[in-house]
Amino acid sequence: MPTIKDIESAILAALEADATTGAYKGGVISADDAASRLSRGILSYPCIVVVYEGADAEVLAGGTGAGLEFSRAGRWQITVLDKSYRGDKTARHGDDHDAKHPGAYAMVEEVLRVIGYRALGLGIKRFEFEGDEYFQATWDDTVVGYTMMFSTQWETTCVAD
Repeated sequence: MPTIKDIESAILAALEADATTGAYKGGVISADDAASRLSRGILSYPCIVVVYEGADAEVLAGGTGAGLEFSRAGRWQITVLDKSYRGDKTARHGDDHDAKHPGAYAMVEEVLRVIGYRALGLGIKRFEFEGDEYFQATWDDTVVGYTMMFSTQWETTCVAD
């Protein structure tokens, strides 16, 4: 039975292994790594940040045996960030003068290609895309991003998670 950590690790590994998303200058990182890098002023762009958002409190389906096994639903946020001194339009669309900055739109499409509607070889239901939301970074007005939401379900026990 996969754990939250197993699922997050599989997302990170799939994005890192992909020729396009794995080559982004800022890398594919966890939320902890992003916060640490941002606090030290060394977060590079473009980058992808993966974080477990959580799950609803309700149990979706009861288990067998002692009642410790159940089906759990969880959500992950995958945020893409890109930067351009030419303005937020260039950060969203990509920089024709700098191939190292594909733009947030292209990054969204790449993440959907790698993660969307896949189970990544884990014992989970495929990742369902639940939408995305644009934002401009509060820490740097030349950085824009999209946060994408994905959900899945997996069998677990109270001990496993």
